[in-house]
Amino acid sequence: MSGASLTKMTSLLKKQKEQAEGAAFKKINLANIIVNDQVRIEFNKIEELAESIKANGQLQPILVYKSPDELDKFVVIAGERRFRACKLLEAKTIDAIVTEKPKSDYDLAIKQLVENIQRDDLQPLELAKKLQKLVDDGNVQKDIAADIGKSQSYVSKHLQLLSLPEPVKDLMDSGKVTSFTTLNNLNSAYKKNPKEIANLSQQIINEERETITKQESEDLLDKITVKKMAADNKKAAQSKETEGKTEPAKAVVKEYIDVSPSKLIIEVLCSVKTKEGLEEVLEGTLMTDRISLDEKHVWVKTGSGKGQIRTHNIPAENVKILGFRK
Repeated sequence: MSGASLTKMTSLLKKQKEQAEGAAFKKINLANIIVNDQVRIEFNKIEELAESIKANGQLQPILVYKSPDELDKFVVIAGERRFRACKLLEAKTIDAIVTEKPKSDYDLAIKQLVENIQRDDLQPLELAKKLQKLVDDGNVQKDIAADIGKSQSYVSKHLQLLSLPEPVKDLMDSGKVTSFTTLNNLNSAYKKNPKEIANLSQQIINEERETITKQESEDLLDKITVKKMAADNKKAAQSKETEGKTEPAKAVVKEYIDVSPSKLIIEVLCSVKTKEGLEEVLEGTLMTDRISLDEKHVWVKTGSGKGQIRTHNIPAENVKILGFRK
């Protein structure tokens, strides 16, 4: 986490603590607790948490607000895992902090996100779905990032997880692959060879082989990219050969295509650094109309669509040419 993000998160947590200190602390009957839509979809290790509460007591109260619709009922803002664990123990009451009802559904979602981001076992896909819901409701990624104390890159990367193909998404859901860079590499590799990545995913999930590292995913992507380029070139050559046989006269095979330099598109694979200092492997195009003032650097354009295009000034050694098109 960057220093700026850490400062934002600390500020948010301090604000929540101040709000909690001014709220009412009480024991509430479990029967009077209501759970609405939460960030977390899967609740792992509830039994372990229940055993911990049984042995050590409830170390942290849940956060609730009074239901405006049902008398003596309280709605959970944060702490559903603790609530479920207490129910498993068949406890009668639970320690809770009663605070004011959030002003809006957005404020409630932000409180839940901030609380859940602290948890190591929160699945990235769960967080991504909640972030997407906020975006679908008309909120801007930049504002969401600021409100949860994270960078905009953090939000956009999680949203990208929602478009992963099923074999890669299964790897993420299983917890066998958690690195954003590795998932991104596997996603790019899947587009070029779906069968190979689907088989790899199944082998890892079935524990027929160990999980894949970031470096292994980069090497695999390079290997699949080279194989696909070779296959495409062979197919193109065979197509030209077939076309040549159908002509009455002997065709002269040209070894190049005439194209204006201004219309030549150079497809590349590049490694860029995020604001958090992480490496991200992206597909893009070399910007031949822009010269970098930094020695041995080039400009690369990635992404497509409104608001998704980004430009990067990166070392030439971090760029691999995939092919050319006009």
